[in-house]
Amino acid sequence: MKTEDTIAAISTPMGKGGIGIIRISGEDAFIVAEKVLKGSKRISESESHRVYHGYFINQESGEIHDEVMYIVMRAPNTYTREDMVEINTHGGVYLIKNLLEIVLSKGARIAEPGEFTFRAFINGRIDLTQAEAVADLIEAESEKVMKIAVRQVVGDLKSSIKEIRDKIIDIYSISEAEIDFVEEDIELEDKDILIKRLNGISDGIIKMIESYKIGRYYKDGIKIGIYGRVNVGKSSLLNALIGKDRVIVSDEPGTTRDIIDGEITHNGVLLKIVDTAGLRESVVYVEKEGVKRTELTMEDSDIAVLVIDMSDIQPDEDLKIYNDLKNKFFGDKKLFIAYNKIDLIKDINKFKPIINGNEGVSLLVSAKEKIGIDKLKNAFTESTISHKSIENNDILIVNIRHQELLKKAHEGIGRLIKGYENNVPNEFLALDFSETIEYLGKITGDAAGEDLLDRIFSKFCIGK
Repeated sequence: MKTEDTIAAISTPMGKGGIGIIRISGEDAFIVAEKVLKGSKRISESESHRVYHGYFINQESGEIHDEVMYIVMRAPNTYTREDMVEINTHGGVYLIKNLLEIVLSKGARIAEPGEFTFRAFINGRIDLTQAEAVADLIEAESEKVMKIAVRQVVGDLKSSIKEIRDKIIDIYSISEAEIDFVEEDIELEDKDILIKRLNGISDGIIKMIESYKIGRYYKDGIKIGIYGRVNVGKSSLLNALIGKDRVIVSDEPGTTRDIIDGEITHNGVLLKIVDTAGLRESVVYVEKEGVKRTELTMEDSDIAVLVIDMSDIQPDEDLKIYNDLKNKFFGDKKLFIAYNKIDLIKDINKFKPIINGNEGVSLLVSAKEKIGIDKLKNAFTESTISHKSIENNDILIVNIRHQELLKKAHEGIGRLIKGYENNVPNEFLALDFSETIEYLGKITGDAAGEDLLDRIFSKFCIGK
């Protein structure tokens, strides 16, 4: 991206609304704004960070296009650290697009996706983790994601990475200094102490890497697949979980022949729930395709919910599906058994589960009567997320790019520890030091190449 031009864009979503905002940034921002705005003062003479009333005008004819409020912001105390003007117009779709075209005709160019935030990064106002957190904040679909993003926007992750990087650089400087005094056989710090320091750094990085297991659930949501025989109440369960009739429910077997999903936020976490086609042998082509897609969701889901009809248990079929799910879901993935239609059971005390309690979490529910639904949703979040993470102010990694770079940095530290333990000469450790420092620098942007920056900022919306 070129950063010497003056850029402009609409920074509010397109559509009818009370207001729309046109943002202008760059060396000529005030010159461009003076050509389209008329207020009590010239733009160049206006006070910084103050709201002014005025009119969006045609400078040649004097025609008024809109009554506006505008803010003049002087560098370097702005989002981009450049001169900026933000124009608050009425939110008509045609109106704001027309006004932007006029702004562009007066010497600005349309901003590229994420270019305002890119300029904030290039000009040193924020680092790369803060820039990425801006995008996360815009995309946040739950309170928890918003809180994590805000912490990163204000620099919590940046500070943590910088602290780790500075510690490694400090050890590296000792290693380099000892090379300079190699003929004098001087050791500036005992190797056991350096190993202990590196182990401490390693433990901190491992904790951050492990936090991604929880962080990704907050950012991307928990993917939950509902499985079971036909007509056991899978669609009814989806409707009950999300609180609305997302799926048409019928007593006819095989009604759901494709993947149907719904979303709800529970305990501050987004639950992405998928209702799948019933698993059975079928001669109908469309239903067979639905079963194939059901099997594909098993690999993508974080949680599997096996629905069993309490009023019509078929042990052979239900256990076969259970074993198929169990073979697919291993490691950190969770398996729940929802015994549905509890409202049809006269004496619940006589009910005996067909699956051992140690083999999965079993809950009794009635999708129709909404019995046990909140308990099931609580079980989803409690089985995947430790809410102490945010309460204890731990850093949570929510970006897979950060996790992968932390893994590489951790591997580099491991090589350094082994090197010191095996008395490898300092000059041979230099590469591992520099690579580890570079990996951490790529997280914050201190060592980010142009390709990486283009890839990150291209995902931003225009106007941010």
